[in-house]
Amino acid sequence: MEAFNISVEERTGTIDGRNYAGVIYGALTDDGYGIGTPFKSSRIGRDVGYKALQKYYENSKIKLKEDGTLDRLRQTVKDAMSPCNTREEFRRLLKADGIDVVSAPIPWAESMA
Repeated sequence: MEAFNISVEERTGTIDGRNYAGVIYGALTDDGYGIGTPFKSSRIGRDVGYKALQKYYENSKIKLKEDGTLDRLRQTVKDAMSPCNTREEFRRLLKADGIDVVSAPIPWAESMA
């Protein structure tokens, strides 16, 4: 979702002795910082809510366990990680195989600069 400047965050906890689980969405700047007020997934629809995302994740886990799927994924990433490749080349090679790369800022990396 980051590619579309949208943040997704899982929220779980207990209120008045009742457990809850949900998802909130928010807008991001081009730099990846949140702007505006996040809103609950229920304002969009059930197909982007907590249960739907959990079902999607479960289906993804099942597909990765199919014969050879994880091995193919590992090999694709390994091939794209050639020391000669730039970050953009890495992204391009993975994109050619239908894999989107999401980059997130690494908080501790700034202190090393």
